Amino acid sequence: MTRPPLASSEELDAWLLAHPEWKLVAGHLLLERAVPYRVSGALAAASVALADEIDHHPIMTIGFNSLRIEMWTHDRGGITDLDFRLATFMDEFLATRR
Repeated sequence: MTRPPLASSEELDAWLLAHPEWKLVAGHLLLERAVPYRVSGALAAASVALADEIDHHPIMTIGFNSLRIEMWTHDRGGITDLDFRLATFMDEFLATRR
């Protein structure tokens, strides 16, 4: 599988503007928010198929009413379209289950 190139700073800025809950921290996309435990678990389960399909696996920490997701494309050392695709899927999932 050909891995995508790193996102440009313009692409990254535009994506972050459209997804204001996500932050860029140390070159990684980071989402931290209060989410019911059942919703966090459902998100993890729903994300597995896409994560496996695109061979891109985020770090997810699920706590009591808290969710932390960190992602970057490890073999590129930064953010790529794979991160945008998976993070957008997660945003859309969470938007329907607040």
